[in-house]
Amino acid sequence: MSNRKGMTLVEVMVSSAILTMVVGMLWGVMFSIQNSIHLEDSQIIAHDDTRNAMMMLVKELRQAVGDSISADEFPSNQIQYRVVTDLDGNGWPVDSSGNIEVSPIKTIMQDLDDLNEDGFTSTQLVLTIEGSDTIRVLANDLEPDNGVEFDLMADNAVRVTLTSERPTDPTEKRTLTFSLVETVAPRN
Repeated sequence: MSNRKGMTLVEVMVSSAILTMVVGMLWGVMFSIQNSIHLEDSQIIAHDDTRNAMMMLVKELRQAVGDSISADEFPSNQIQYRVVTDLDGNGWPVDSSGNIEVSPIKTIMQDLDDLNEDGFTSTQLVLTIEGSDTIRVLANDLEPDNGVEFDLMADNAVRVTLTSERPTDPTEKRTLTFSLVETVAPRN
């Protein structure tokens, strides 16, 4: 009968090595899952921001007066237009002499900011109204060079291309891009 009260040094070394390998594999799996979750979050945010901005753009440009749509040249990263509106408050977008009432000039453009805290260029899509200090942000994280492009098509229709660029991992400076294209025909 043997009286063993402990483990030999070899047994301790083998069990420590096995434990180290198991913990290392679990650690690697945990980091892989964490990176996948971060990438999926970035994709969802980029897709949602771009889709929401496109829905707002389509809604705005459908209300535009077709003859009022302009830019310095097409394709352009900004567009100006007017919408039919009730300026005198009589309930109709027509004044007393029968002329259509239109809003001040609205401008949708890409606004380029300096580098943000992660080292990426921050860009926004903004809507401004002539004579107003209000700036409405339609989207964030647009691609700095080609985040928005407006192109005039036949019958004053406008083809809008939005491209978002979102960092997937601030430490490695990798980005995820997502683009949407829509053609909008003004109703007025």
